[in-house]
Amino acid sequence: MLDRKYRLSRTKKVAYVQKGVVGAPVNTWSRLVAGQWLFTVLAIGVLVLIGVPAVKNYGQQKAIDIEIKEAQAEIERFSAKNQEIKEVINYLESDQAVEDQARLNLGLKKAGEKVVVISDRPQVAESLPSAASSKNLSNPHKWFNYFFN
Repeated sequence: MLDRKYRLSRTKKVAYVQKGVVGAPVNTWSRLVAGQWLFTVLAIGVLVLIGVPAVKNYGQQKAIDIEIKEAQAEIERFSAKNQEIKEVINYLESDQAVEDQARLNLGLKKAGEKVVVISDRPQVAESLPSAASSKNLSNPHKWFNYFFN
């Protein structure tokens, strides 16, 4: 068998047999390296080493995308609120706002206008009789009315 495979002469064949090469157990390390399952294990290991950080990066990228969308929504809300505030400032700087504030706070009116004031306060005439009747009562009666009326 050796002479066909390696084309050995009879003397070389005898030398190999004497050294124990023929029939000796095969080196496990060479068998391990030559085996296909070692390549499979190494390939799976490399995939795991590459895949784990890739999955972590993907998760971080998704979290960053969510934060960016939330920040953009917040920017849009602030922009809308800013626009409303600008409109209010423009109104307050206008002559119409000055005129409205003068009418409400100072009681001013334009020429030819009639002003009617409607208030929710009770009339002074209604509160006078109760005040007059409380002056005639004694102090214990006033306290009694205070707590029980």
